[in-house]
Amino acid sequence: MGLTSRREAETWITSGRIAINGNIVKELGTKLTPGVDKVAVDGKPLLQKAPPRVYWMLNKPDEVLTARSDGFARTTIYDLPQMKKVPFLVVPVGRLDYRTEGLLLLTNDGEMANRLCHPKYHVPRSYHVLIGGKLTDDQIRGIKQGITLEDGPTGRIDL
Repeated sequence: MGLTSRREAETWITSGRIAINGNIVKELGTKLTPGVDKVAVDGKPLLQKAPPRVYWMLNKPDEVLTARSDGFARTTIYDLPQMKKVPFLVVPVGRLDYRTEGLLLLTNDGEMANRLCHPKYHVPRSYHVLIGGKLTDDQIRGIKQGITLEDGPTGRIDL
């Protein structure tokens, strides 16, 4: 319903802050029926009506983290003035690295975010990169064939 992140909600549940139909819930994965079951946080009932789905575009600046926090007090997208005006809890669709700037999609539509990010949906992505210096012929050949990153191989890259 846009109140908090999934991780924080887990903390709320295990600490006994959530009640369903008046019963405190401490077990993660407890099921409820939306629109039927009454949910309360710290004794305050939640509105039964879900917020509208929103889709935001953010031009993420360089040296801004695409996360809530990282333990190092770096600026995050949620610290940006334009994000403080967003009336709903939105999450990034994917991420951009700390030293990367560009378009970042944000939404409260988890299903849409999953369809765009999960590898099983094979959503193509394009990136435009500006580098300092000149690539060697071997580096260019390697990039065109695809390279392996920490999280797996890239596809073929057009230069």
